Amino acid sequence: MTQGRGGSTPRISSEDVAKKMGVSLNTVYVYRSNDRSKLPGPLRFPDPVGYDGRTALFDEAEIDAYIEARSQRRGVAGRPPRTAQPSDSNDAPFATRVRRAVAGGAGEPDVSTLRQLADQLSLNTVTLGERLRGRTAWKPEELVALEQLLSIATADANDHVERARAQRRAARSSKA
Repeated sequence: MTQGRGGSTPRISSEDVAKKMGVSLNTVYVYRSNDRSKLPGPLRFPDPVGYDGRTALFDEAEIDAYIEARSQRRGVAGRPPRTAQPSDSNDAPFATRVRRAVAGGAGEPDVSTLRQLADQLSLNTVTLGERLRGRTAWKPEELVALEQLLSIATADANDHVERARAQRRAARSSKA
């Protein structure tokens, strides 16, 4: 982070933007190229306010406004946008707590992205996604590793999978 002209406005790099949003650097590049050409007003990714060598620098206040505007965006087709990180809550679903912990830097320095988490758990990213979506159950050794890496409770990690299995069993038994 650097100061703007006269020390007035903090400037941040794309890497800082990625950390602030809890997304990968590549995602920030996608936002920069896609959002700038299509969306009006605060939903449009801000233009760089300067450069440090080849590194684009952005006004931190404009980035904060952009993140807030994306958080409020509703009613559009497709995947919901990444939002500003909500306040921590222990009653949030397990996958949400995992994502928040990674985005918040709980696993630093080894785990700062979901890809790095997958590597630490010896999973590929598809399998990690299936686990986070509750489509496949977490293995006990993965849960132990998650507790150690991210310092989060894992008691409810497989609740979603167990509920879905119970619903399928109930549907099968009602057909029989």
